[in-house]
Amino acid sequence: MLLIVIAAGCAQIEELTGLDANKRNGELTLRRYSGMPLNLPPLVQCITDKGEVESLSLNRNMRKVCDYMKIPFRSVTLEEWNKDHKIESSVRVLSVLDTKKLNNKSIDVLMDFVARGGTLFMPFGSEDKRFSFLVGMKPENDYMTDAEASGFLFKTNIFPGFKDHSYLKNVKHFGLKKIVFSDKIKIDATALSDEKYPLITENSIGKGKVIYYNSTYFFIKEDRGMLVSGILRGLEGVPYPIINTGVIFLDDFPSPLYDIKEEPVKSEMDLTITDYVHNVWWPDLRKLAKKHDIKYAAMTTFDYNVNIKPPFLFREWDSKKIKIDGKETGLSTWLVNDVAKHGHELAFHGYNHVSLLVSDWKNPDFMATSLKAAEKKWEVNDFGPLPVTYVPPSNYIDRVGLKQLKKGMPSLTFMCSLFVGHKKDGGDREFDFDPYEPELFDLPRISSGFYVDPDLKFTMYSLYMYTGIWTHFLHPDDIYQIPATKISHGQYDLRNYDGLGWYKTPNSDRAMYPEFDKLLQTIRTDFPNIRYLDARESGLMTNDWRASYFNHKSVHGMYTVEKMKPEESEFSEQDWFVYSAMDKVSRIEEQLKRQGANFKKVAYLDGYLYSVRTNKSRITLPDFRADLQSSNLDLVAANVRNEYKKFNEEVARLAKEALWVDDSDEKLALEIEALRQRMITEPKIDPKVWNQYTEYLSWDERAEEVWAMLDEHCIKYPLPENILYSQELSKLVYYPNDVIQEKWMSAQMKVTPNDVELLNNYITYFNSPENQEKIKMALLYLQKADPSRDNYLKYIDYLVNYEPENAIPELDKLKPSEEYKDLATVISWIYGDNNDFQKAYDWSAFSTEIDFYSKMQWLIELKDYQKLINEYNAYIAKNPDDYRVKAQMSIAYHDMGKFKESWILASELPEESLDKETIQKMLNTDVVYEENELQNYLVENYQRLFYKDVLQNVIKTNRREYGNFINYDTEMQTNKDKLSAFENVLSYNVHDKKKNLHGFGFTYSSMYRVEYEVPDYDDNKTHDVFGFQYQFNNPKAFEKLQYWSNIRYEYSLLEKSFFQFGAGANYSKNNSYSSAELNIAPAENGPSYSKSIYRFQLNLYQDYRFFKYFNTSLSLEGNYYTKSEKLNEDFYVDESYEGSITGKVIFDRWMQKKHRFQPFVESTRTQASLGESTIPLSTGYPYWMIDERFFIGGGLGYSIGNSDNDFNMKVEGGWFYDDYADEFTRFIGNLNYQIFDYTVISAIFEFYLQDKFYSNALQLGVKYNLKQKQKK
Repeated sequence: MLLIVIAAGCAQIEELTGLDANKRNGELTLRRYSGMPLNLPPLVQCITDKGEVESLSLNRNMRKVCDYMKIPFRSVTLEEWNKDHKIESSVRVLSVLDTKKLNNKSIDVLMDFVARGGTLFMPFGSEDKRFSFLVGMKPENDYMTDAEASGFLFKTNIFPGFKDHSYLKNVKHFGLKKIVFSDKIKIDATALSDEKYPLITENSIGKGKVIYYNSTYFFIKEDRGMLVSGILRGLEGVPYPIINTGVIFLDDFPSPLYDIKEEPVKSEMDLTITDYVHNVWWPDLRKLAKKHDIKYAAMTTFDYNVNIKPPFLFREWDSKKIKIDGKETGLSTWLVNDVAKHGHELAFHGYNHVSLLVSDWKNPDFMATSLKAAEKKWEVNDFGPLPVTYVPPSNYIDRVGLKQLKKGMPSLTFMCSLFVGHKKDGGDREFDFDPYEPELFDLPRISSGFYVDPDLKFTMYSLYMYTGIWTHFLHPDDIYQIPATKISHGQYDLRNYDGLGWYKTPNSDRAMYPEFDKLLQTIRTDFPNIRYLDARESGLMTNDWRASYFNHKSVHGMYTVEKMKPEESEFSEQDWFVYSAMDKVSRIEEQLKRQGANFKKVAYLDGYLYSVRTNKSRITLPDFRADLQSSNLDLVAANVRNEYKKFNEEVARLAKEALWVDDSDEKLALEIEALRQRMITEPKIDPKVWNQYTEYLSWDERAEEVWAMLDEHCIKYPLPENILYSQELSKLVYYPNDVIQEKWMSAQMKVTPNDVELLNNYITYFNSPENQEKIKMALLYLQKADPSRDNYLKYIDYLVNYEPENAIPELDKLKPSEEYKDLATVISWIYGDNNDFQKAYDWSAFSTEIDFYSKMQWLIELKDYQKLINEYNAYIAKNPDDYRVKAQMSIAYHDMGKFKESWILASELPEESLDKETIQKMLNTDVVYEENELQNYLVENYQRLFYKDVLQNVIKTNRREYGNFINYDTEMQTNKDKLSAFENVLSYNVHDKKKNLHGFGFTYSSMYRVEYEVPDYDDNKTHDVFGFQYQFNNPKAFEKLQYWSNIRYEYSLLEKSFFQFGAGANYSKNNSYSSAELNIAPAENGPSYSKSIYRFQLNLYQDYRFFKYFNTSLSLEGNYYTKSEKLNEDFYVDESYEGSITGKVIFDRWMQKKHRFQPFVESTRTQASLGESTIPLSTGYPYWMIDERFFIGGGLGYSIGNSDNDFNMKVEGGWFYDDYADEFTRFIGNLNYQIFDYTVISAIFEFYLQDKFYSNALQLGVKYNLKQKQKK
């Protein structure tokens, strides 16, 4: 019992600590979260125009940035804003993309917001003259556009260390010229091409400021850091939690290596790729790891073949050998062990370098098969815990690939593709659970290479500003990716585009190794608290950070940010960023020191960015907004309104004086202006006027300005004819960029939804995942305009690729046929994914790409087993070596209950089959429950599939259960303390083909004289008896009637013959047992044998378990004794009858325990009819019987084991009140012990302690199972 308690305790400890099998195999437990923000008073508010893609994009990026920064955020629609102009009192930053649709009241509200200390963030250029004062423009300006300014040049540290850095040098801004702006504005960034061009400006108004981006460049995901810098100008002193980790991935390492020499390593070191990676690259990276305290994530790839069908072998991995300490070992395996030895993470990059895309794998299920092969290789080579981190080959993976990835290697937890790219191909990931496979958490990478260009560095720093995460990857072969290299770089950019060497480069002071060292040092300088962790640890921290909610509160001039429910977090320390302007530094630092925080600062914007680390997930800093309470904000706002009034008066005065003067007397300029005035004043566009104006501007290479004019005109006068003019304009001067083209073609579609050519062009140009809704609209328009089969198929194709859940109602209208064969594959998979397996199977008939294995799966799900068998037989006849299909069919046969067929198929699988081990385990688990005949058949014909221990167990069990055996039983009985009978039976027992048992036995018994002073000298003698017996038992079966019969002939040395007969039956169910038996034999003592007195005994027995713990039994016994022979008339007995009933109740509370106590109560009532006898039968001569008897009592039983154990025993002791003997004590028991594999000993005893007549019995037995003969 103590052992049981300890085992149960260990199981509970394992649950508490999480040390289960999954953990041992590498799987991790992540924190789940809903992604729904807390309903906190917002700090940042964004006005969003639902009708504009650009506004929605800004809102999406602003919301995500605030989500990462845990900054309370709220978005209001343009309609809501224009209705109530509500800015909550908690808001410190308000953002709007395009102001033209704001109503006039908005100006006053926003001006008051800024005057009272708010920050208005306008990250897009605007020609809205109403905002001239707020933005910081001159009253006297004509909103002249600069069509030449391009690129970003930062005049302040928009990110740490980024002053004088550039970005996107070729992007044109089409903003307003320098002359438009007042001299009082602060310029944070200029155009790279023109440092006088104000690109990012800051205009202080009252107690607040307006941040304005003078550019029509729309911010994308990579630019979010600039949004952060705009937000933080209004959130001084507000801390936000970050991670502060860097992860360096070593892609394609360890992996197979090749003995070829390539440039530039060939010229610099004269080394092969193998020697370079082994002796230079990896040792140098270890040095950098030691210098910068880095834990790499090494992304193992086992092969570079392009194999997409089983078998998945490892020839390349195992082929390259090296000698280490005189011993030959595989180089790739040695590198794996060296990575682990130095404390780095062993992660996974794929079995080979084929991306997990449906387009690359004809059979998606083979993806999982290859992963299973890699998993098995990992375990066989003992690489340690299974990997948890995965990087897709070439960073590509689709929805199906993600499902197969988790299926093939369940230990994988972190999916590390790219932060940018296309979502459907595995890119465009956030630091969240994967959108297609929520069992994976995304830890996307942002950068790569041993050196980075200015734009990539900008992207890295941009991400770090709102996450504190840098994810970067390197390749061993990066150095070989140079212009004109022989080593293919496929469709990707060269990774060593500057052609640098490793340590040195001809005609250059740069090289890859020192450049990367310098990059690491620079990042450490700019983000001093960065920690270089492996992907596993960083992933866990990132998940914990994303799952955590933070509360913001301002109380008594102090601002506190704290993690809610910190007990749910695995990490006690917390990293923060906080921005402070220069004049508030001392107050920030004083408070940080007071809290015992570890902090460092770097120059940022107009002050510093503090990197803070606290021991608790809570931080409190001065709330600088509270400083405003000391100011008379009403007076400040009134002064600003007065300044605004004067500004507008000056604008009006200048407008009256403004006359068009052609200082150069150029008639062309007058005509251009006249055309422009007509264009502005005429609501309906005159194409001739606009075309002429466009032509004039094209002479000065300014024709693209017309697009901005058209945009403004259509906002003011949204007439269909005006919108459609964009088609004609595009023929004169094409759309400036894809965004503008999409915008106008989308508008054209709404005006002319029946224009087939327009619809087809839009679908062709803009069919991308990001534009799904409009593509769907275009396809619906196209169907109405041209309801052709091709257009319908285009719509179906859209649905199946982008809205598979909505595709089904449309697909249900289609009948599978050759007409739709091009879509049959994807339609089948859609139905399969939605568990409509019948339709999936029906459509697969028209696909040439769906393999038979997948069709099998669907038939199995449908349980259409007969069709499955027929199709399988037809397929396997043509493809006898498709072991994967055989393996699946083996499993299917097993599920059908066709165990024999399942076993035979599994036996045909080769050892390298990945499924064989799983199936073998399943079958070996279940074979022990199969019928004996089948077990013997499999042992004799398909023994190789058996596990050794299972085979031995099956053979042993069958030999024990159905093997022939020799049995020896001996029994001794007493009358009181004198021996009355001693019986011995030696039998040979055989099973026939139907499992009936036939026993042939030799008996020897001694029936002793009764030690009683009776002068019956003729009959009171001892008989030595020899005999033969035969016994029959039907096969054992639970819940079936069991029956038996035996017959015995005996001969006494006193020259008398005797016969015995017995028959019985029993039936058992879960909670009950019933039996009946009849035995006819001489009464067992010498006088009874002499007088030929036979006893006919009938026993009926029933037990039943009720109330779970109570086992009750009732037994009826009837005895009939024949009268003695007439040979001895002096001592005779006539016929006698006896009947008894016994009831017993056992309390069996601990029946599942090995050791258990069983209290009981028992009672017996006996009634007899005694035949006339010379001597009273109560004396025990020639047998014992009394008229009536009643006894009742109880006691305690003790049991060890049960019938399934090799050792089991039960003993029972009880005390009884007896109306015959006053009282007596009884001990009964039995024991069975399998002392050897095929030898069992048994014992049964019954002993009484009482003063009057009693009978004791002891029975011993030995059984030995003989070896079974094997069929030939």
